Amino acid sequence: NFNQGPSSNGSDSNFTLGLDSITFIVDTTPPLSRITAPGDGAVIKSFVSLGGTAADVLVNFSSSGISAAGLIEYSIQELTPNSSFLTCPANSTFTSTSESWCAATSLIGSIWSAPAPLTPLESGFTYRIRVRARDNAAPGGNLETTVSSITFTFNTTAPAMAVTVPAPGSFRKSVAGLAGTVTGNFGVAVASIAVQEVASQYWWNGSTFTAPGTKQWFTATLSGGPVNYNFSFVSAGLVFQDNYQYMIDVRAEDSAGNPGNLGSLASFTYDTTQPNSNVTVVPAPGAFLSNLSAISGVASDPNANASGVYKTEVALHRPAGQYWQAGGGWAGGGAVWLPTAGAPAWSKTTNLPPSNNTAGGLLDGFRYTIESRSVDVAGSTQTAVNTSTFTFDVAPPTTLITEPPESAAGSVVYDRNGVLTSIIGSAGDIAPGAVTLVQVRLRDNLTLQYWNKDGILALPAQFFNLTEGQKESAWFPASTVSAPPWQVWTTTQSLSLLGNGKPYRVEARALDLAGHYTSPLSTATFRYDNVQPQSFVGDPASGSTVTALTTI
Repeated sequence: NFNQGPSSNGSDSNFTLGLDSITFIVDTTPPLSRITAPGDGAVIKSFVSLGGTAADVLVNFSSSGISAAGLIEYSIQELTPNSSFLTCPANSTFTSTSESWCAATSLIGSIWSAPAPLTPLESGFTYRIRVRARDNAAPGGNLETTVSSITFTFNTTAPAMAVTVPAPGSFRKSVAGLAGTVTGNFGVAVASIAVQEVASQYWWNGSTFTAPGTKQWFTATLSGGPVNYNFSFVSAGLVFQDNYQYMIDVRAEDSAGNPGNLGSLASFTYDTTQPNSNVTVVPAPGAFLSNLSAISGVASDPNANASGVYKTEVALHRPAGQYWQAGGGWAGGGAVWLPTAGAPAWSKTTNLPPSNNTAGGLLDGFRYTIESRSVDVAGSTQTAVNTSTFTFDVAPPTTLITEPPESAAGSVVYDRNGVLTSIIGSAGDIAPGAVTLVQVRLRDNLTLQYWNKDGILALPAQFFNLTEGQKESAWFPASTVSAPPWQVWTTTQSLSLLGNGKPYRVEARALDLAGHYTSPLSTATFRYDNVQPQSFVGDPASGSTVTALTTI
């Protein structure tokens, strides 16, 4: 037989295989190990253990194998923001400045595992795990030199979020959808919204707010990243009611599974009711003005949950349909809305037509229309505008004393007797203006004092006791029963206190709707004589007998 074994020529007959020899395998190939948990590039919120696979490479269908977990070693390093290594074999703290290796604690088949470091990982840190294995080849085994590694991020910080549409605390006249932002330092996986009707405390169920129930969440659409995201939610079934308040809640989960909540719910009020600028306070509707220095009013916004008046605008047009322009001047076309100051009380004192009785400003006798509208905080604009009119009137009224007759500055003195029981006159104004009052005053031309009809200034009534300096207090009203009014006016006050033989001066003035008084005053002067004359017969003498009567 051909003998195998250590002989000089291979033919030693005394050699028995397996008895006089040994068999061995030459193994110089290191094993292969990998890390499967955590996954490469993963973001995790908890770290209990790490693990992976390890196997020896077959050589001629055989290998020395990995007999114990201790032949598998791993290292963990803080990559960012630090660079320290886990201290091994204690598996305790990240204080080592150079790589040290800890042994796996379990090996079942090709699956190995080890507990997490005793020191908790830092949230926001990125770590690297390297693993290597050694097989059973003698002596000392083959150590894996091409080391496998993975990186992962540990994160326990919940994502932060905010609602941006509708803005918290805002008032809205329309809401096309809900939107906001979510920030997750290492990515955001999902965001959801829930909406509550404040008055009823009902949560939206996907179609209505009309039934009670628990909070229901609806998945929003995410965009952006990898840190800062936007979320949005649109649904035709999400319908809001006027004058109602709503609360929005948001929750999100990051890539590590950390849940985050909005915290304080974001509220908004749905307001579609239009505000009302109301009719102007100044000028009063239908007023007659000689000067337009301001337009003002007080706007309002109805409803219990009203957003409030944001601003009021006015437009001014004249009979020809022309509007006062933002830069001044009149021009045709649609309404030109001009800003006012203040809310809800509002006023406009600038860029008004000049009160100069010219075509470039306000013209005497023209009636002008003021239109006003308000806008509320929710953005609703008043469509049914308020209007008020005023008439520009700079022409003073006229009045004329007819009894006693007027003369220039009372220069002509007329004699009047006791038949004069009242002063009579007429007054008028250019249309559309009108007279609203006629006043008269009476002066004693000898004492230069005025008649005190009503006893004003603590002086006796019905006496001439008002001085020249007090004459503005001497006016008393006339009356009228004519149509149109004041075409004829009279004084109803008794003139019985006039002194016989004394001269008097009467002054009259009219007041129109614009507040103008007659200028100059109408004046008449008269001398009062209420004593009858006496006559005597001297010739012939009383009781005489005459033979001829040639004269009497």
